[in-house]
Amino acid sequence: MKNLIITFGIAILFTGFVGFRTNSKPAPKVNMQEITEIIINDSVQLILEKSCLPCHGADGSSKAKMKWNFEKMPDMKTTKQVSKLAKIVSVLEKGKMPTTKFIKKYPDRNLTEDEKNMLIKWAEEQAEKLIQ
Repeated sequence: MKNLIITFGIAILFTGFVGFRTNSKPAPKVNMQEITEIIINDSVQLILEKSCLPCHGADGSSKAKMKWNFEKMPDMKTTKQVSKLAKIVSVLEKGKMPTTKFIKKYPDRNLTEDEKNMLIKWAEEQAEKLIQ
């Protein structure tokens, strides 16, 4: 408890010092949506439509859309977009998406190795662009 009080006190002091700096101008307010845009080229769009959007799009299942809904991406903060793009890379590299259940039902919608690599490259490039 004593450590918590000390930490809280230090945080208040630090906030006070930072808040009372002289010669500091407020940071301009920037609408991140105006300066960040995720670009989905035609070949990536086709892959998404085939293997991702059936679950993670407008007509997808509620559970899948709750975890990841492509249509909500433009409304997300940049940090959230980067996080979601990193998650795409992670699940594709681990072979977790599309799910086994989805592939059993729709075997023609499985990703080829080239499609998987294209999505990974796209997600990495878009994330990199957003953090620059």
